[in-house]
Amino acid sequence: MLTYVPFYNINFTVGVGDKRKIGRGTLKGLSVEAKRFKLGTEKLSIDFSSTKGGPIGDNYRSFVDEIVRFTRKRTPLIGVKKWGDVKQIVKDKIARDIMVCYSLAPAYDKLILCNILIVHNLLVIPFLQVRWNIENNDEEKARIWKIAKYRYKGWRAQLSATYKAYNSYHERMRHKPDDLDIVEWHYLVLYFGSDKFQVPSL
Repeated sequence: MLTYVPFYNINFTVGVGDKRKIGRGTLKGLSVEAKRFKLGTEKLSIDFSSTKGGPIGDNYRSFVDEIVRFTRKRTPLIGVKKWGDVKQIVKDKIARDIMVCYSLAPAYDKLILCNILIVHNLLVIPFLQVRWNIENNDEEKARIWKIAKYRYKGWRAQLSATYKAYNSYHERMRHKPDDLDIVEWHYLVLYFGSDKFQVPSL
């Protein structure tokens, strides 16, 4: 029996030219991983309302938190005013992140070199794990994107509120949100103060 090691339990180094922080996103999503570890399974159950279509059940909050986590990780803040400006390839990556994740298992056959990685001196094979009991289809993706859209809009509103809480550029830069890098926050400070700024619409 193979024992898998999820990617989120391994420390990777950001590659050259990758300016995105590994920790980008909400820490709430990490509680979902803790729940998976406690239950001994990658796959969690989620149900949806037959009337409103939204997530319901015991894992409702975990499902939403995980969408928030990957939405903040994937969606850009620079050059984007609203969810409608986010490229489809980014939305597809968010849906993929929610549905599946790559995990690692010890590799015993050294001949499968094309699929083998070496992580912390351990020979491993990457494979996919299903995160939630949902199908990989357009209907389920649309549900994920609906939540992501609403939460992305709320995130930008929070950032705008942080901007409005201070009266000068230097004060605003000193109070940069922890999950943004300085370039992103500099851009947003200039954007929120510009004549072109409008509250993100649908």
